[in-house]
Amino acid sequence: MANDRPARVASLTLTVVAPELPPEKVAALRAVAAHCTVSNSLTRPPETELRVIHSSPDGARGPLET
Repeated sequence: MANDRPARVASLTLTVVAPELPPEKVAALRAVAAHCTVSNSLTRPPETELRVIHSSPDGARGPLET
């Protein structure tokens, strides 16, 4: 976790376990993993939008702000 604000994760370590991978394929696996969609999304975070949806006592749903 980061020591400053806002509260967030400061760093991640991704570990790939590949017990049957021949040593000559390690570099290729590292390259593929480093450029996968998840890795790319963590490196260059997507734009985010926060929406809140609430339920009324009768179960009807709608946006919090109208």
